[in-house]
Amino acid sequence: LDNLIKESIHIYYKNLKRNYIIDRSTWGTPGNVELIKKYVTPNPKFIILERPYIEILASFSKIKKWKKENIEQECYLEMTQGMTAHYSYAIDNILKNNYDHIKITYDELTSKPKECIEKIYEFLEISKYNHRFTNLDQLIINNTQYDDSVLEAIHHDVREDKVERNHYDIEKYLTNSVIEKYTNVEVLF
Repeated sequence: LDNLIKESIHIYYKNLKRNYIIDRSTWGTPGNVELIKKYVTPNPKFIILERPYIEILASFSKIKKWKKENIEQECYLEMTQGMTAHYSYAIDNILKNNYDHIKITYDELTSKPKECIEKIYEFLEISKYNHRFTNLDQLIINNTQYDDSVLEAIHHDVREDKVERNHYDIEKYLTNSVIEKYTNVEVLF
């Protein structure tokens, strides 16, 4: 079983010929950290992207076209059972256990992308790469592009002309009670 688990990570990425892979997932949950420590590295590093929950909910509402009459339930489900809840749990575990991590805010990433990327390179102790921040391409890896047709909305569309913050008219997508409930939430767990 140990061999199967250890090799599954390598098999998952075997066709991806890269020196470094940053995997976006809930790797910071207690069970996942233990798997990483046992099968990958005893000292994992985590990159935490911070964004206010209210903005996350507004972006989900816009993308998924949640109906206003269902918005309270949709937000509750996202905050208790959805990916936002899982990521929050992982981040909370990383912070509580003081695992090696770096925090980058959504505002920093969208207003100073070059500086944020360089900060990540320094944190990971890897050589810097000269990125471009305009004339971007949609994400394609090994001739495979995201296919959001299986999802209820487009989630992985890259703005090609520049890196820029998405501004959401929160009141347009969320009710006053949802805004009041989730505006000052910092940690879910």
